[in-house]
Amino acid sequence: DTIHCIDDPLLLAWVANTERDLSYNQLLVDFLELEKRTEDFLTEESATVNSVEIFYSDLQYCIGLFQIIEASMEKEEVDNYRIMEIPLCIQLCKTQMNGIIFDGTRLENTVSLVKEYIAALETAACKVAGVKELNITSTKQVAEVLFDKLGLPQEKNTKKCKKPSTSKDALLQIADKHPIIPLILDHRTTRSLLTAQMEPLLELWKNENRERKVNRLKCRWHLTNSPTGRVTTTKPNFQAMRNQGCDFEFPDGRKFSVNVRDCVKAPEGYSLVSFDYSQLELRILAHFCKDTTLVEFLESGKDVHSLIASRWLKKPVGKVTPSDRQSSKEICYGIIYGMSPHTLAQKIDCSTAEAFSFAREFYKSFPGIKEFQQQATAYCNKHGFVKTIMGRKRHIQGEKRKILSSIIQGSASDVVNQGLLSVCSKLEEHFPPLESQLVLQIHDEFILECPNDEITTVKKLVSACMENSISLEVSLPVNCKVGPTFGQLTK
Repeated sequence: DTIHCIDDPLLLAWVANTERDLSYNQLLVDFLELEKRTEDFLTEESATVNSVEIFYSDLQYCIGLFQIIEASMEKEEVDNYRIMEIPLCIQLCKTQMNGIIFDGTRLENTVSLVKEYIAALETAACKVAGVKELNITSTKQVAEVLFDKLGLPQEKNTKKCKKPSTSKDALLQIADKHPIIPLILDHRTTRSLLTAQMEPLLELWKNENRERKVNRLKCRWHLTNSPTGRVTTTKPNFQAMRNQGCDFEFPDGRKFSVNVRDCVKAPEGYSLVSFDYSQLELRILAHFCKDTTLVEFLESGKDVHSLIASRWLKKPVGKVTPSDRQSSKEICYGIIYGMSPHTLAQKIDCSTAEAFSFAREFYKSFPGIKEFQQQATAYCNKHGFVKTIMGRKRHIQGEKRKILSSIIQGSASDVVNQGLLSVCSKLEEHFPPLESQLVLQIHDEFILECPNDEITTVKKLVSACMENSISLEVSLPVNCKVGPTFGQLTK
């Protein structure tokens, strides 16, 4: 199928300012100075219910809106819209129409098993507490049983009402005081998995199956939902799928495992092939800051986080503990994501003062990072925005912590989006023609549906496209995995 995309004022407005309210209605007010309407325009309802004259008027507004927005933008921004965003929009439309095979029957059976497990937890909780009924989802009932009936210690109070807290942190502090605590925590985790992910997915599959009698789910792709430029998905949000399975054991000893990703599968004779950028955001940081030590570590082929921890803590690599490595990793990504010392302290389990000291020593070990941060802050203070590696702007006012994270995450989006376009273009141009196609993008990862006899060819083609999508100061290695389902991908 051929998809044509002429122009989209909403997409153009987002390129101009990713922080803007992107309803067409609001854009009409902002740029054409029209009165705000009670309903948005160019919706499915306006196209079928409103008169032809009103619909034509909406189209005229749309054209005028585009022209005014385009005239207000710099050439670099308009070029980015035409070279990157429009082709990306077209490609994501194709991917959306492709859909992906989803085993709804498997999920339906799993949901039944998880519901049985939740009921078993509730029965076990009542038994150990010595009560006939207990609604574990009610914090009031849980508090009454734990603190009034069982007399367990109250470690924390709620902020508003100053009543005994039953939050996860509070319960973890008394987890060894009574067997009901692990049951409550397990119940909450399992119920969250059921209601937040499994049941919505099952409902979507049932609707698709009922309406179209097909076993492929087609999520909606969005270019403008994230100010950093990350492509997102909804209905369903495949990107929010847990990347690891969960193991469960009934109180009677029965065991089972759940991995929702196993419901996403390849057709018979095909495999799912995953291509994932390795340490992309850290490599983007190294590209911008040009810290010689960080660049050297990334190009060494060794475990970069152990090397970083070794330099930061001034100890031999062989003496770096798993805890040291994890703390180093948290600090690295804390810097990238604009994390405060307080949040970092929670991540690495230390005091705020210690976290501040760790970050300071980290900057001393990699001075190029601090220098880049200062330069980026000065530029943003002067111009009111930052630029990604491909020149996309993000307007930031009074939010210093967002400056570095916006550049790094936005540039990572540039690399991924450019890689996606390159991959899809090469797949379409390949001779002899290939049947392999892109079916999912999860953050820095592409998932392709490949005939088994094309896997070797596709591995080489896609890896080369991704590794050379943009020229950086460091290499862009790509990890590849293959499997029958999204949950069973292996190297």
